[in-house]
Amino acid sequence: MNDVNDILRVLRPVIKGLPLIILLTIITTTLGIVHVYYTIPTYQTSATLKINDSESGVSNFMKKFEPFSTTGQLLTEVEVVRSRYLVKKALKKLNIAQAHFRFVRSKPRLMYQNSPFHIRIHLRDSSFVDHLIPFEYAHTGEIRLYANREDPEQYLEGELGRPFSTPAFDLTIDKNEAFLEEHPGALAPGKYGFEVRSMAKLLGKFANSKYLTVRLLAEDIAIVKIYFIHEVPAVARDFVNALAETYIEDFIENKTQSAQKALNFIDGQLKEVEAELRRSEEALARFKSQHSLVDLKLETDSRLRRLSELEMRKLNLSMEQRELDNLLSLLADSSYRGEVAINFESVSDPAFSGNLSKLQSLRAKLDDLLQKFTPEHPEVQKVQAQIAELHQMLVESVNYTRLTNQQKLMEINRNIAMSSIQFGELPEVEKQLLILTRRFLISEKAYNHLLEKRTEAAIGAAATISFHKIIERASLPQSPLHPQKTIIISLSCILGVAFGIIFIFVRNYIRAAVAAPEDVEKHLHTPLISVIKLIPKDVFEVNQDFLNLMSNIQLMKEEQARLITLASHQSREGREEVAINLAKAFASIGKKTLLIDADLYQPGVHKHFSLINETGLGQMVVEGADPRLCIQSSSVDSLDILCAGEYTTAIPTAIFLHPKLKSLLRGLCENYEHILISGPPLKQFRDVIPLMKMSDLNLFVLRSNKTRFQAVKDAEKLLSSYQIPDLYFVLNQSEVQQKQFQYQTNAGEKMPRIGTGARRKLILSTLRAMMPTIGTGKRRRLLLQMFRTLFNLRR
Repeated sequence: MNDVNDILRVLRPVIKGLPLIILLTIITTTLGIVHVYYTIPTYQTSATLKINDSESGVSNFMKKFEPFSTTGQLLTEVEVVRSRYLVKKALKKLNIAQAHFRFVRSKPRLMYQNSPFHIRIHLRDSSFVDHLIPFEYAHTGEIRLYANREDPEQYLEGELGRPFSTPAFDLTIDKNEAFLEEHPGALAPGKYGFEVRSMAKLLGKFANSKYLTVRLLAEDIAIVKIYFIHEVPAVARDFVNALAETYIEDFIENKTQSAQKALNFIDGQLKEVEAELRRSEEALARFKSQHSLVDLKLETDSRLRRLSELEMRKLNLSMEQRELDNLLSLLADSSYRGEVAINFESVSDPAFSGNLSKLQSLRAKLDDLLQKFTPEHPEVQKVQAQIAELHQMLVESVNYTRLTNQQKLMEINRNIAMSSIQFGELPEVEKQLLILTRRFLISEKAYNHLLEKRTEAAIGAAATISFHKIIERASLPQSPLHPQKTIIISLSCILGVAFGIIFIFVRNYIRAAVAAPEDVEKHLHTPLISVIKLIPKDVFEVNQDFLNLMSNIQLMKEEQARLITLASHQSREGREEVAINLAKAFASIGKKTLLIDADLYQPGVHKHFSLINETGLGQMVVEGADPRLCIQSSSVDSLDILCAGEYTTAIPTAIFLHPKLKSLLRGLCENYEHILISGPPLKQFRDVIPLMKMSDLNLFVLRSNKTRFQAVKDAEKLLSSYQIPDLYFVLNQSEVQQKQFQYQTNAGEKMPRIGTGARRKLILSTLRAMMPTIGTGKRRRLLLQMFRTLFNLRR
């Protein structure tokens, strides 16, 4: 049961603050809907590429002519796909150099292929490039062109099909007949615009990593995903497909160019080797014919094969040296980016291909940085330093390989010379035959080798296929990436509820108000005598809560508590209502009870019983008025009322400190079994303290979820310092109607205004109840009081 009470205690502020939570939820949900409504949606689509990196088959042959592919540098391929060079080639496939817009909710929306206009423009002023030129179209075919950049409100009038001529451009706007045939209702009156876009602006949008993302599906998987975000779904789809196609086409183009260059190089070498082979063959045939020789001796076969191998190695090294010289000349060109084919087998350094790949990536990064920063920027200089360092390393690798090959050539030449000396020991005829045969075999083997390479290169140059392929093309996105309506609206609703709950708990924490009886028992020293959960509205009704309060008072006090004062920290805490209903509870059991309205600043008891607040406590204390004339009977049996009364000279504090007050109250105790006093609030006034010191029992009313702990503790400390006897708390958990007034501190100030309906009810009820029994003089004073109440006048 305690757990249930604890849960209810925690949830009570949420239940009471439910209207605030609903209001905040409505506000945040509305803001979310407005955000969704006014935000231009963006769409994302993707395509998938398969990068071929196999090590055998036909594709392996092509790798001999394709830079970097033999190293399996998949990250290099990713950089190539998202490079500005490839993006620029892809953009040339799309018809977006001239963009047409339609203004929706004051924002230009790209129409792309759905434009109902066909615009022809010839610019003479380059400042209009990348500048949106708006125009208005009317259903009559009239056009207003806003082309004045200095005065945006100035416009040129024209019609469809009629040219506009200005110093900056010549322009003609026609209907897009082909599109309008398929979409007859597309040409609607409204505001449109067009823009001639530069390639730099297009690259800034389409090559931006914020919108274009290219990444590997996994680190070691040769699958590349291309993602692109745009506000027009068709643009996103077409650009991604164009970029993927451009990558394949660029690969084929580079492969063909590389193979063609290799073919040209082999053809040049083949002519020289073929001529040498022909000379060797003729010399050998002529020598054999002259000496009638058919073959060499068997003992010379091994030496011949060795010499042939040495000559073959020498030839290969010579070709590698030529390729290295060619590579060195390419590296000497600072603009080299790796677009020319390189045979990496000629470079012995295993890190060469990786460094060349890094060089290309750094040059691409430098191009991107130069689009954003000046050459003096630290990031640009840092990349330039890295490029220079890599360039130097590449040159050193080539030089090192050349030096190594030169040493190998020297060694081979020495071996050839030694073998030649050994052949000098043979007979002269055999020696000459051996030399001629050796030259012929070397030339024949070199010729066959070059012929094989030429065939392979010719196949590569003629092939127009790519070993990379598109395995998934981009499709037209159906739902926007942002804003996601369901998520945003749901999140807005959740945030509204969360903010409302947080606000309620923070407010309750800051206010730290008394909420339940457990709070009083746990945090305060003064005992709690009763809890009021309902205050009846009927003047004759007596609630069980007040009967319980009356019983607790009688049980706690051994002697009868004749004089009881009710106080509170501030107004609107239910002090007056508790006093009235407690007095009715005493009267309901036949005890003669007097209820005194001691709130001289803002009296209210007389309104509850429809009495006249003309004479009362103030007149009895200050003027010595007869109590029998001041005390009024109420509509409740055994219950009399002493109103606060009107006062003109004495201030309220003087009345509470008057020496006659105590004797007056004790005198009234002789005629009544219980006297209940409703005093002023303690926060604004200390006047209630003298009354509490005179009383037999003091009840301090706390308002649930309103009276703050700190205020109660301060009041408890203050009352303790005055040694207030028999003090108890009463927790008011009912809904008390708030009074619309402010307390005044000076005597004679205006009383609070009463609504028109309340005035009529007060006057009618007073006339019915009192006019038949009041004398002429009192009747006059009564009418004067009603007149003063009605018009809020001073006496």
